[in-house]
Amino acid sequence: MQSLIDALKKDVFQQEVVVDESLIQEYFERNERKKQDDKWLKENKEVVFQGLKKLDKNKADFGSFRASYTVPDNSKFDEAKVLEFAIGHGIYEQVTKQVLDEDALTNMIEQGLIDLEELKAYSWVAAEGTPRVTIKKVKE
Repeated sequence: MQSLIDALKKDVFQQEVVVDESLIQEYFERNERKKQDDKWLKENKEVVFQGLKKLDKNKADFGSFRASYTVPDNSKFDEAKVLEFAIGHGIYEQVTKQVLDEDALTNMIEQGLIDLEELKAYSWVAAEGTPRVTIKKVKE
């Protein structure tokens, strides 16, 4: 792994990146350990949470470690009920906005009423996501 770090510290335009079996092996092994750690953390998170709740504390010190928990407030408005409220109070037009009906657009394209190539030339935005690297052990 150190060889990869050293390689990345150099000017990437001046050097050749070398991927070899040792790098791939180390990546694989670290990824496997990460999966095991993530599984252990998931299993024990609830134990810590319940333990703190049992102590009736959201923060407690255990030796040189401090454990704490927070519970995010995910409360929100029920959109359907808000729209009912808006209709009932005569403010529907002021609190709503017009959006693209993708189903209607698709139907118009399929019926030939809209030229897909013309629409694409006018409004297409190309984008790529983050690369995902997967390494699996080859059966010998």
